[in-house]
Formats: sequence, C-alpha cells, structure tokens
Amino acid sequence: MNNTVVFFIGVLLTSRLFSETFGIIPKAIDVIDIIIIPLLLIFCLIQRRIKSNDSIMFRRVKSLTVVFIIISCVSIVVNWDRVFMGPAYLFVFGILEGPLLYIALNILINNKEDLICKMFNFYKSIIAIEIVAIVFVSLPAFILTQDPDKVSGTFGNNCYQFSVLLTIMGGFCLGEYYLQKRKSLFYLAALLLFLITFILLQYRTALPVFFMSFTIAFVMLYGRKFIRLSAILMIVGLGLGYGMSYISSSEVDLKYDDLLILAADPSVVLNYGKVKSYVNTWSMYEEYPYMAIIGSGPGTFVSRANYTFTIELSSSKSKGVGLILQSVFGNKNYYTDVQINYILPLYSMEALFGSVQINNPNSSILANAAEVGIAGLLTICILYGTLIRYCIRFLQYAKFKKDETLIPLSTSLFVSSTYFVFIFPLDNYMEIARVSLPIWLLFWVVSNKVEIDRNADRNKFLENINAIHNK
Repeated sequence: MNNTVVFFIGVLLTSRLFSETFGIIPKAIDVIDIIIIPLLLIFCLIQRRIKSNDSIMFRRVKSLTVVFIIISCVSIVVNWDRVFMGPAYLFVFGILEGPLLYIALNILINNKEDLICKMFNFYKSIIAIEIVAIVFVSLPAFILTQDPDKVSGTFGNNCYQFSVLLTIMGGFCLGEYYLQKRKSLFYLAALLLFLITFILLQYRTALPVFFMSFTIAFVMLYGRKFIRLSAILMIVGLGLGYGMSYISSSEVDLKYDDLLILAADPSVVLNYGKVKSYVNTWSMYEEYPYMAIIGSGPGTFVSRANYTFTIELSSSKSKGVGLILQSVFGNKNYYTDVQINYILPLYSMEALFGSVQINNPNSSILANAAEVGIAGLLTICILYGTLIRYCIRFLQYAKFKKDETLIPLSTSLFVSSTYFVFIFPLDNYMEIARVSLPIWLLFWVVSNKVEIDRNADRNKFLENINAIHNK
C-alpha cells in the first residue's frame, strides 16, 4: 500500500509533462485520482479496525467531511430540478478529495513510519525532477515563446496550478536550509530558482500571498536570529534584483508594472468579472433567498465541476478530459438557469491589463457559497481553518524538537497550505486534485510524524517514571 501511495502521487504530479507538454501518453492518466481515491475508500469500508485510537484532529476532519456531504445531499434534494448528478458528484468529490485521502490513509496505513520515510525521500526526488523540468523544458520554452504558461514544470499547460507545488518545494528547501546541513547551499539555490520561476509564470494576483507565506515561515523558523535571516534575505534579494534588472533590460515583459497601475486606482477592478461574480451571487440570493443557506445545488453555478461539464465540454473536445466525461455521462446540456443568468455573461468581458484572469469568475469561496450555501462554506472554512491551525502547531513543534525530518516537512506544509488557502478566491483550486492532494498527503505525513514522536516521548517518560518507582 505504501508504494502504491508514493507511485500515485508521483504520477499525479508528473503525468501532464508527458500528456500535455510532450503529448506521448493519453490524457486519461491525468484523472487517475478519480479511480484511486474511490478505491481507497472502498478498502476502508471492507477493512475492519480492531482498535480505534483516532486523534482529535482525525475525528474533527472526518466529522466536518461528513457534515459537508450531508449539506450537499440536502442541497441536491432541494434543487433537484436543476441538479445533474455528474457535475454534483464531481463537485462534492473535488472539494473533499484531499480530506478523503487523509482519512483513508489514517485507516489503511499500518506501517506509518515507512510511508513517512518514503514520502520524505519522494519530496527530495520531486525537487530534483522539477529543477530538471524547469531548467531544460520550461525556461527554454518561455525564452522562445514569451508565454508564461510554459513555465509550468511537469504541470503541462497549467502554470498557476504549478505555483502551489513551488510553495511545497520551496518550503521544503527553506526547512532544509534552516538545518544548515552539508547540502544547505543546494537547497538555498533551489529555493531561489523556485522564487524566480514563480515570478516568470506571472501569477500577479497571487504574488503578495506567495511571498507572504515564505516570509511568515522565515519569521517562525528564525525568530530573533536576524543576522542569519538578513543574510538569507540579502542573497535572495540580490539574486531576484539582478534577475529582474536583466529581464527589464531585455525584450521580456513580465507585466508586473500593471500592479503599480492597479494600486494607483484599485476601483477599476469593480467593473470586472472577478468582483461582479460576487455581486451577481448576492443578486441570486435576493431572488432565491433559500440559496443563501443551502445554495443552488452542487455543480450548478461556478464550480470547477460546473465549468468542466459546461464551458469546457462544449468549447473544445480536444481540451481537458471532455471526451472522457462524455463517454461516462453522455453528451448532454448541463447548463443551468442560474449559471446562464449570473455567470456566463462574465466570461465575455474584455481583458484587463492583458489578462483574462481578472474576469474569471471561478473561485473556491464563491463556488461553495453559491452551490452549497453559507452552511457549506462555513463547514469548509472550519475544515481549512483547522488545517492551518495544526500546520502552525506542527512547525512550532518541529522547531522545538529540531527533528531533521520534521522541520523540512512541516515548513513545506505551512508555506504551501497558507498559500493554498489564500488563493481560494482566485480560482477553483480546492477542486483540483494535483493542487489539493499533495497538501493533504503532506498533512497526513506531518501529523502522523508528530503523533509518533509524541507517543515515543510519552512512552519514554513513563518508562523513566516506572524505573524511578521500582528503585
């Protein structure tokens, strides 16, 4: 089972390099999660747990997951006339895919220390793989085409999704450098490469969150050690400054000057789709008051599931997994009345600063608020609030223990989960497997490593007490 988990996450993170960038394997491999996660859940149902020693954290994640499923089922029943089961299932599955993986692994994995060790080595390997992909595939393609979508490592045509993996790898490198081991300079160079890569992929709206996540991690790790922290920041700053000055003097236009223009007049965004989508959702609430509580139904409004079954399915059969969906669910019209009235008009709005992202109404926050209502959104907020709270605790514990395995893993988890949560308003990232699953898998690894260490400390303490008592 442990090797299967490592193989699964490896395929998930690298398949698009071969299916989209090189086009040498079928696109079906990109949806391997739709097969693997349900299989793991089936194994959970048939496996008998002799003794239950679930942690409070595990029970909380499991309870919130069940609550969200119940809310989604109620929303389906209430909105039965407009809900299609294909998009509805894909929405619920996409939102809960990460938590379900976490729950399944807690039930199925017996040799947890073995999987923790394997995953630690896996993250080292994926850093090396992505460095090769960036240096020899992404950067040459970007230089030739000036297309930021090419700066995507092993993520094919999805550079924005790749940004989350950059935070996972960057956080790991930061933790390794904090340990000051023999290879610390390699990890510092890798961290610098990942920061530059993020700048080149031009995810301008996520830029502040990206650097904020690393900055908070820096402060949590180094505390008052300002001399060492200043040295790191100086090296990174000089490297980024030199790189940006070189790029600015060349013909490459990264368009970050647009952020300064936007800062001078922020009100301009009020006229574009990303903001209007929230205004339109409020209008939907006013027309259908019950939707404020329970939503318009899973997969009916602005979720990735809805987009996949409507816009993506009808726009190009060669793009994405449209043909696969048609073969499973049939070729139907999955558009709903609320989507047509409130969301579709936003896709036709003109670009702002040369980018269509500002008119993209897709948002994990909005999808939950609109399709399963405030009840569903509140449940998800509590779930991810729990995730962030434990991430902070784990990093503090790792720093206290000075564990050489736990510090890189917990730093990676904190940086990536913080970035992940703060970009929820920008797109439907919560429903994207290759974005959410690596973070929840990392959460499983770190939480179980902490639990194992604490149990070992507790047992050692009891042994010492018994030894003193016997004397």
